[in-house]
Amino acid sequence: MISNLRDLPTQEDVFGNKARNLSILINQGILVPEGIAVSFEHYLEYIASGKLSPYLREELSKTLGKIPGPYAVRSSANVEDSGKRSYAGQFRTVLEVSIQNICDAVKEVYNSGRDFDGVYADTGIQMGVLIQQMIPADISGVIFTYDIVNQTSDSLLVELAQGSCDSIVSGKTNPSMYIIRKDSGEIIFFEEGDQNVVLSEEHKLQILGNASRIEKVFKKPQDIEFLINSDKFYSLQSRDITTI
Repeated sequence: MISNLRDLPTQEDVFGNKARNLSILINQGILVPEGIAVSFEHYLEYIASGKLSPYLREELSKTLGKIPGPYAVRSSANVEDSGKRSYAGQFRTVLEVSIQNICDAVKEVYNSGRDFDGVYADTGIQMGVLIQQMIPADISGVIFTYDIVNQTSDSLLVELAQGSCDSIVSGKTNPSMYIIRKDSGEIIFFEEGDQNVVLSEEHKLQILGNASRIEKVFKKPQDIEFLINSDKFYSLQSRDITTI
């Protein structure tokens, strides 16, 4: 099954929590890059046969023909983004993918599930795939709507980088870190990291406002991946914080 993110059935787990949560956000009015989700069944077919089915190849080409590229191709496995474990950065992400290379990128994501040998490798992985329009980022990052450093919900923590936030999640970049009070917007801690990303007042307000909206949707503290492009805030992922 292939579904537009907006129209994803959210009651059954056949696309993974990552895709499900993005669908929920879209339908709550949160800006999310346009895209599609591929259900677990196509991964199981790939594991059994070693190749993508002709149906999947045809549907990917047809469906993505309506969405401008290039694309970000990400995992959305059954084990990811649960209330107990996030598996952040454990599976393959392929960025700047052309329509001609979509099938190869999907196979890379599938192979990262098939070959996974990290902690909890015996969980019984089923791999869904997210394919979204690649939005260029002025800045990107990760928001923790609960301040995990000071152990308080009165402030949030945000890690920032120039360009894609995958460099933060993968550990390739030491991000700039801000801790911001939710009520006043006061920055109470700053660490420059590798890039010394300057947080403008407008971007700070966007982060505070969208973090509050997303946390209210899921009714729990959230770990949010995001980007800002031309002063528009896009949510790339949201999951429950698993470290509190």
